Amino acid sequence: MNATPFAAGCLLTLAAAAIAARLLFRYMQNHFIQLMIREIPSPLGYAETIARLKANISDKPGWHVFNVVDQGREIVDNGGASVGRMTILQFCHGPFASRMFADESRRRMSVFSPRNVSVYEKSDGKAYVAIMNGDLMMKFTPPATRAIIREVARDVKSMLSFLHA
Repeated sequence: MNATPFAAGCLLTLAAAAIAARLLFRYMQNHFIQLMIREIPSPLGYAETIARLKANISDKPGWHVFNVVDQGREIVDNGGASVGRMTILQFCHGPFASRMFADESRRRMSVFSPRNVSVYEKSDGKAYVAIMNGDLMMKFTPPATRAIIREVARDVKSMLSFLHA
């Protein structure tokens, strides 16, 4: 048996795998933010979008908005140039958070807690909503964590349903 064709085939396979890995990495570099963070144009104005989100969050059993950050003002007040109107709503569901963090191995997930939703205006004058892509996060978590994230994502989708009307 001649080892040369076999070795050449292995080298070609390795080269193809290396090229595919490079292409995937470049794709992820270019699209990571678009994959991880969903940006949705609002059919409402800026203030109306914030009001609707607050109401939708508060109307969902167990959820509450506990902090509203005027991020645009924070930036200017701390020496930055104005980026326009930008508000971050921080909201939480105690029972979901308790289930998530009761297991010490999942406490690192607290970096994604509380839930945040950002409302901002762009130069087109429209309001936009940005939120972490819970569906994508679920794909990279173990089953017990995935189950909790699935429930959270279901509620959050309901809270944001007005954006798709």
